Amino acid sequence: ASELKPQSPEPLAQLGWCELARRAPKAALSFFKRALLLNPRHGDSLYGLGYAYEQLTQPQEARRYFERYLSLYPQGAKVRIIENKLKRLAP
Repeated sequence: ASELKPQSPEPLAQLGWCELARRAPKAALSFFKRALLLNPRHGDSLYGLGYAYEQLTQPQEARRYFERYLSLYPQGAKVRIIENKLKRLAP
């Protein structure tokens, strides 16, 4: 997929979501991180990293990416979901 759009983070993010669907959050991390290298503001990858770290029970890392999403996209599609996750992840 990434051969078709080598500068797009979308194919990498989609592979990350596929790994999460396979219950492989560690594998998902590398795809989301590679997507962010192409576009550090890619909302789906920021959310995906937060979600993957949440699955790996690493709440500090999960909060970091969820909060970054919120700072970049305060009106984004995932705001409510992330706000609820952050309440659950609070120290």
